[in-house]
Amino acid sequence: MGKELKVHSDAAYDAAHRLAEETGQSVDAVVEVALRDLAARPAAASDQDVFSEEAIARRRAELDAVIAWINRNHPPGGSYDHSDMYDENGLPI
Repeated sequence: MGKELKVHSDAAYDAAHRLAEETGQSVDAVVEVALRDLAARPAAASDQDVFSEEAIARRRAELDAVIAWINRNHPPGGSYDHSDMYDENGLPI
């Protein structure tokens, strides 16, 4: 038998048991996989890295991809301008 781990968080307990039931695995297996996946993630970037040119360029490319996905069915020459629905004060007509 392995070492014991106590969980004092009701939310963590409920999540582990819910995932175990949904996946058909034991609670121990679900927790072990979750902890292994979390440990395998790269370390969080420092504040300085977040503002590096590379990080900014990466986020800009991700946003551009999302915008392209949103606009994929937008007709050419179409507009998102809805000013005809509002008065000069910006209130709905």
